[in-house]
Amino acid sequence: MLRTKVIMGVVFLGMAGGLAWSQTKITGTSNVVATINGEKISTQDLQSKFKELQLNKTVGQPKADLESKLLQDLINGKLVEQKAQKMNLKSDKEFQTRLQDHLSSFALRKMYQDLVTDIAAVREEEIGIYYEENKEKMFKQAEEIKASHILIKVDEDSTIKDPKKRVKKADKEAQKRVKELQKRIKQGEDFAELAKKFSKDNATRENGGDLGYFPKGSKVKEFGKEFEEVAWNLEKGEISQPVKTAFGYHIILLVDKRPEGYQPLDEKLSEAIQNRLKREKEQKRSSAFIDSLQNAAAYLFNEKVLNQPETLVTGNPWVLIVNKKDSIKFQDFKKELPGYMFQRKLAVANLEDKKEFLKVWSRNLVLKQAAQKLGYFRGQETKEEGVNYTLNEAKRRVMERKGDANYQPTEAEMRKYYDTHPEKYAEANPLHIQHIIFPDSLKAIEVRKKILSGADFKEMALQYYPGDKEIREVAYDLGYISGGEFSPEFFKAAWRLKLGEVSPPVKTGWGYHLIKLIDKREKLSFEQASPEIRKALIDQKNDQVQKQWERNLRKGANIWINQKLLKTLALEPKAQTAEEKNKAGSGE
Repeated sequence: MLRTKVIMGVVFLGMAGGLAWSQTKITGTSNVVATINGEKISTQDLQSKFKELQLNKTVGQPKADLESKLLQDLINGKLVEQKAQKMNLKSDKEFQTRLQDHLSSFALRKMYQDLVTDIAAVREEEIGIYYEENKEKMFKQAEEIKASHILIKVDEDSTIKDPKKRVKKADKEAQKRVKELQKRIKQGEDFAELAKKFSKDNATRENGGDLGYFPKGSKVKEFGKEFEEVAWNLEKGEISQPVKTAFGYHIILLVDKRPEGYQPLDEKLSEAIQNRLKREKEQKRSSAFIDSLQNAAAYLFNEKVLNQPETLVTGNPWVLIVNKKDSIKFQDFKKELPGYMFQRKLAVANLEDKKEFLKVWSRNLVLKQAAQKLGYFRGQETKEEGVNYTLNEAKRRVMERKGDANYQPTEAEMRKYYDTHPEKYAEANPLHIQHIIFPDSLKAIEVRKKILSGADFKEMALQYYPGDKEIREVAYDLGYISGGEFSPEFFKAAWRLKLGEVSPPVKTGWGYHLIKLIDKREKLSFEQASPEIRKALIDQKNDQVQKQWERNLRKGANIWINQKLLKTLALEPKAQTAEEKNKAGSGE
């Protein structure tokens, strides 16, 4: 029912929204829906928010929230941005360090994009040349067939004590089911539909038994040699005789044969080749670019420090200066060197090894200096990125007060919630029931005696339940039921049973039932309900914090809502606070 309401809500809002926007034509300055401290929200802003709401499918929520969400979110967004713009983060040393690291990465990515990625373009003819040159090695396809199958397992009856008789009867029953399927296939029934109904291969049943394309030998391990041989000897469209394997009996349909050939150079393969060639070009271009910078760089090594045993070095002297600008200090060098030695499988690092490591490790310094020299740190895009990054951090700090991420309810709070909300944890469908229905009580009594003597309830159901076999296989198991789904006498008789117990015949309007109780869930225990309770209390707490956050956010703000225009858009605003009403102005 809830799902239906949500779907109908989506349809209704989609229709209502379409009508609202199409019926209202706004021009000039008359499209202002609200102002927040003098900053305007237009109908276009509201329309964009409405479309976003539809795309995110967030309309399946209470009506009161739906009516206010669009405009209230926009108002809150404006207030968050206004507060964020006033926040001064220049004195926050930790943030300023993160900002510089971010801008450094941004500038390096921009330089990489301009000097490597954009240059490493792949022409159309290069794709064709690569395909032809690698056709035999990479794009050759072996002969393949496409097949579907129906698997009937040999299910043994555990009530038969003699192993030989048990196997013989199970095999006979399986062969019987296979023959029935063959008959139905010959009569024209769809192979895929029969596979969906009767195949016991869980991996392919939902797809109508489809095994897809596969080369020779690939199904031997999965189904056995017998399956493979029969499948490959079929003609296209031909259906096999039953094939016995370790898994049961298979009926195989050969759907298609694909001869040995080459993967076609279609759009998908062209794109894959283009991406591969682009990566290779970028790697070559990147290596050449870095090598050229390093070859031109001036490295000054502190050989006196590098030659000393680490234990004798005091303080934190420099070990490398690059281009007379940036340096690497000993303590950082000492911390990173072991990883390099492990990678290079060095037991001891001599002076040249240490120099080589420092040159590799200083590549980022060289790239950073190149980006500075080429103006990437001073560029307009980098400056704008810095402004946006700072603003987003300020917004995050305003928004983080919206919830309490550290709140975890105590056990006492959870138990109180459990005790005061009994209706939430009462089981709606408490009984898992299986049953067999009979037209007369005598037959029901006879079958019950068999069950009490050791016969399997399911086997009896498959034998005696009325209707076709496929109906019997599912109808006997009712799953979890409620009292409202069945007659009172049926549910009462089921409720009185112990787990695993089979009732005497119970008369209803349908006939006489033998009822077996599989499981009983009267109420979720506190332990079972704990995850749900914890989530409910956290949501409740966050809702309280969020409401207080919104009150604080709006405190002192000058908010004006154009009620008249809003009504023409068929959207009702959230009720204004007294403070907001006083500032509502002539748009009321």
